Amino acid sequence: MPRKRISAGELAAKLFADPAHQQAARKRDREVHERLQNARIEQADLIHDLSRIGIEVEFISDLINSTNNYKAAVPVLLHHLSDPGRCYSAATREAIIRSLSFRGAGRQANELLIRLFSEETDNYLRWVIGNALAETATKKFAKQICGLLQDTKFGDSRNMLSWAVVRCLKDEAVPYVLPLLEEQESRAIAIEALGWTKSPDALEAIIPYTSDPDSWVRNKAKRAAAKIQRKLGM
Repeated sequence: MPRKRISAGELAAKLFADPAHQQAARKRDREVHERLQNARIEQADLIHDLSRIGIEVEFISDLINSTNNYKAAVPVLLHHLSDPGRCYSAATREAIIRSLSFRGAGRQANELLIRLFSEETDNYLRWVIGNALAETATKKFAKQICGLLQDTKFGDSRNMLSWAVVRCLKDEAVPYVLPLLEEQESRAIAIEALGWTKSPDALEAIIPYTSDPDSWVRNKAKRAAAKIQRKLGM
């Protein structure tokens, strides 16, 4: 006998009537409420300092998707991120770093992010810092970022530094990025970054990966190779 189909509404009603589901939902709600309360308490001084310069947010993460120009917040964010007396949680530190991830964050932001990248022990947060540098880096800091990119002890957390180096140095970045093609966890991002150059050397290195068994790497390689070929008029 064919099984009776159940609609989405019926399934939802069944779930909401299930005591176990209700208990799990209440637990999730309590955990979310607790995280928000903890964030409010932890970020209170930073929110207050931003308010004093006319930037009103409920949480630091609100800045990340803001359409308003909040460049004036950069010195405040840098002060709180660099202050050794403030032991922010990983979540708040991530929010501050991501809030600094825009072009024009300035010299001091680049200096601090480069230092923090070297000092950070959490691999994910180091990746977040590298992602910020991919947005903020300028040619003045290219040498330091190339040094971090070449340091294999940072593993795949340095992936986004490929973008930072390419943004700063254009085709001159190719020799610094090519070694990451040998690292499986870094390969796809390195290929994508190389696609923004117009280097024949980058194209030659990418072509073999257009038939890579890993579909993510293969697709990145095909798109990157096509971009370079268009730029070279091929």
